[in-house]
Amino acid sequence: MKYLKRFESIFGAAEPKQITTSEWSRLLKSLGKEFFSKSEMETLVNLMEDSDRCHMEEEEWDNLGLSEKVDYYRIGLTYLTFYLPTYDEGNPYPFEVHVQKCKDEWFLVSFY
Repeated sequence: MKYLKRFESIFGAAEPKQITTSEWSRLLKSLGKEFFSKSEMETLVNLMEDSDRCHMEEEEWDNLGLSEKVDYYRIGLTYLTFYLPTYDEGNPYPFEVHVQKCKDEWFLVSFY
């Protein structure tokens, strides 16, 4: 499994490029989705459990409010989604973190 590194550690101090949701969708479509390997899936599940998050099925996930989703994660064959609380007074909502595995064996990570 390739390890994720902070953007700055690879390319210097430049800020990561911000893109729109439609640009994100086009990028995913062009790169193609790939299944997590068994070891990748186990690693991601262990990371979520180590951060005291519980697995949530899609149907239940959609019924939760943003603040409630912070305690859970959802995972599929090609993606992982979880929420991180923000402690910024200007943004009372948690960040949605989405990890997507692509056909080229790289992972796209987005913060909403």
